Amino acid sequence: RCDASKIEQEVTIENSLFTGCAPSVVVSGTIAGKTVAVKRNSFRQTPANAVAVKNLAPTALDATCNAFNVPTKDKDKPLDINVLAASIRKLVSGTVTISPTNIDPADADGDAIGFEPEKAAVCATVLQ
Repeated sequence: RCDASKIEQEVTIENSLFTGCAPSVVVSGTIAGKTVAVKRNSFRQTPANAVAVKNLAPTALDATCNAFNVPTKDKDKPLDINVLAASIRKLVSGTVTISPTNIDPADADGDAIGFEPEKAAVCATVLQ
């Protein structure tokens, strides 16, 4: 939980592995005029009907370059990018910018602390 009202300049929540947490990150307070970012995290096993990132602030939260670990295939058939985007959107609440997002299921670094998506190091996957 992060109350941004008590932050002078910036806060970055990054390089963390969240497993089974609902919500994993909650940001509240005033974030306008400050840098508040949630990036390069791996959200695993978010419980059903729960969110990984919740923004209670009145302005947008930057939550780009995260791995939300949603299914990318139905059996052997890759899921459409719109289906993936909808699945990820269900894992955030409030005004949250999530693109670009790491959706590469074969990312070997995805479960490491110090999370940096190896196969999407520049977060090249963009979801609209």
